[in-house]
Amino acid sequence: MKFKKKSIISILMVLTILITGSFSHANVNTAPLYKDTTALEWYYGSLDVLSQENIITGFTDGTFKGNQKLTIDQYIAILCRLTGNDVGVSDGYWATNYIAYAKNQGWLDGVSYTIYNTPIDRYEASRLTIKAMNLVPNDYPDEFLDYSIYINDFNIIPQDQHTTVLLSYALGIITGYPDSTFSGNNTLTRAEAAVISHRVFDPKVRKLALSPSKAKALAALFASNPGLFAGFDGEMTLINNQLVFIDGDTTTNLSNSGLDPNVGNITENILADALIDHADDETDNTLSAGYNYGVFNINLLTEDNESLVILDAQDGQKVIILDLVLMQDTDGNLKPGASEFILLVCKNIDFDNASAMHNFIITNYNNRASLPSSGVTTTYGSTDLRMTALVHDHNVVKVEFTLN
Repeated sequence: MKFKKKSIISILMVLTILITGSFSHANVNTAPLYKDTTALEWYYGSLDVLSQENIITGFTDGTFKGNQKLTIDQYIAILCRLTGNDVGVSDGYWATNYIAYAKNQGWLDGVSYTIYNTPIDRYEASRLTIKAMNLVPNDYPDEFLDYSIYINDFNIIPQDQHTTVLLSYALGIITGYPDSTFSGNNTLTRAEAAVISHRVFDPKVRKLALSPSKAKALAALFASNPGLFAGFDGEMTLINNQLVFIDGDTTTNLSNSGLDPNVGNITENILADALIDHADDETDNTLSAGYNYGVFNINLLTEDNESLVILDAQDGQKVIILDLVLMQDTDGNLKPGASEFILLVCKNIDFDNASAMHNFIITNYNNRASLPSSGVTTTYGSTDLRMTALVHDHNVVKVEFTLN
C-alpha cells in the first residue's frame, strides 16, 4: 500500500498523562462507598478496582480524601498489597510491618528516611514503584532511555533519578503533566496514587506513548515535508514530538478522549506505521485520520475520493473495526494495498498472532459466498475476531477485533 507525501492526517494522539483516568473496569454497583467520592471523579475507576482488591483503603470515618497528599508509608503499604505482600497493620505505629518488608526487599536501599509519614514526591514514587515491580534489565522496554524526548524538564532531573523516571514513562505508569514536564518534586495526592497503582496492577490501563523511534521518524517526516501541514487547516500539529488535535484554542490528546487506552495506543501505532512505511511512496491515494464525535478512524482514499479501507475505534469500547466492503472493487475483490493494511492492523493488535489473524480474514473474505449470515468468530491470544456478512450477497461487511 502506498501513500503520497501530501497525505492528510488529523489524529488525536495518545499522551500518557498522569491525572487522566477513564477506565472501563469500574463497577458502580459494587464499589465501596466513600462519603467524599462519587462515580464522577476522574480517578473513580481506578479507586473502584483497587478498593475491591483491598489494595487501597479509606479512612475510618468512611472518607477517601482524594485531594489529600499521600505519605511515604501509605504508598509503601499500597505497593506491598500490589505485590501480594500485605504484611498487615502493626500495633503502635501502623506501618511498621510494611516498612520492614520494604527494607527487607531492598526497596529502600540507597535512601534514609527519619520520618515516613511525610508526603511522597513523584521522584520517590517513581523509584519505589520500579523497585517494587522487581524489574531486571531484560524486562526493560526497548528504547526506554530515549523517552526523554517526551520530558520537557528532563535536563533538571537528578542523574540518579533518570532510570526510574524513564522506566516509569516507558511503562506508562507515572508520566507527565499536560505541559510535558515530569515535575518530580511535586507531591502525590491520594487520587493520583490510585491511578498509578491501577496501572501497576493492570497493564491494560497503562498510558503508553509511541516509541521514541516512531515519534522521531514522524517528526522527521513532517520536518522534511513542510507542505504536509498545509491541508490540516489548523486541525493538527506537532508539539514536543507528539501529534495533537487542535480544538479551538486548545490541544487535545487521545488519552483525554474517552477511547479505551489500549485501543487508542493501537490505533495510534497503526497510523504511525502507515505513515512511516509509506509516506515516501508516490500514489494517488490519500490517508486521512481523525477523532470526531467519539470515533477515531483511519481512511485510505483514492484520487476519486473512494474509500479503500476504514478503521474505527469508538469511545469506551475495546473494539476496532475494519470495514471490508469499502476495500472492494466493483468485482468484489480487495483493492490493491488492502491486504497489506489488514496485516499492518493485525501486527499492531497482536504481533505474535498477526499472520494467523490476517490469514483468517483473507481466507474468509475469499470464501465469503459460503459465510453464514451470522458470521464467523475465532480467538487469537487475547483478541476475539468476528467477521460478518450481508445476507443478500455475502460480501463481508466488517471485521471486529475485540480486545480482552
